Amino acid sequence: MKYYLVTEDGNWADEFDLEAYALYEAESEQALKDKLWKYISDKSDLDEEEEDDGWPKEYYFGTNEAVEYNSKEEVFADLGISELTKLQYDVIKEVLGTSFGTGAIL
Repeated sequence: MKYYLVTEDGNWADEFDLEAYALYEAESEQALKDKLWKYISDKSDLDEEEEDDGWPKEYYFGTNEAVEYNSKEEVFADLGISELTKLQYDVIKEVLGTSFGTGAIL
């Protein structure tokens, strides 16, 4: 098992910084990306104006603000993935918790 810190660093209309983190365990970085994509896809609010391929996708935060992404690559561009040691993972989890922040994706 490997340990990961996933960070979100986005911005909405130069009015909100969308910054968050979450801790994950996964067998590999690709397995983590697959797990994240499933979570992210399930979280997306479907819009009647979406193209047949499912894009754009909107992710809501706050009371009525949404970030719109036009591709999977755009979504992952706002995410950073860092592998952690077990000790680093345990310390962050103990001190700060498994997730924190205001993000649209995480």
